[in-house]
Amino acid sequence: MKRAIPESNPRARGSIRENTPWIAVMPKEGLPVDFVVDTGFTGFLAAPVDRLREAGWTLEFRGVGRMTVADDRELECEMHRSRLRWLGQDVDVMILDMSSCLLGFRLLSGTNVKLTTSTVEVERIEARELST
Repeated sequence: MKRAIPESNPRARGSIRENTPWIAVMPKEGLPVDFVVDTGFTGFLAAPVDRLREAGWTLEFRGVGRMTVADDRELECEMHRSRLRWLGQDVDVMILDMSSCLLGFRLLSGTNVKLTTSTVEVERIEARELST
């Protein structure tokens, strides 16, 4: 069985700045904020929530969680829920209150990420039937 993907497959486009891929993420309410595409981050998004609130994002506090960062330190951080417009769909995501704006693997799951020397593009992977 395969999923129907519209022919006009929505894409998220961004740029490469200082050798780092950036994409603007659009909330359901508020202004877009640029995030670094970080395939090593397993969550949806991480960002300073004060910055997101300043941009008009609607955030719902969900609790405090522990996470392990790249250098194996464990941190406690607040978790907030928000609604985004991502690749043509409204999605609910968890956002970790951290000092960096990171777009993680949970939001990239089921997508192709294409990088050039100056651009980054994310699009849904077209579902295909597998033959046995």
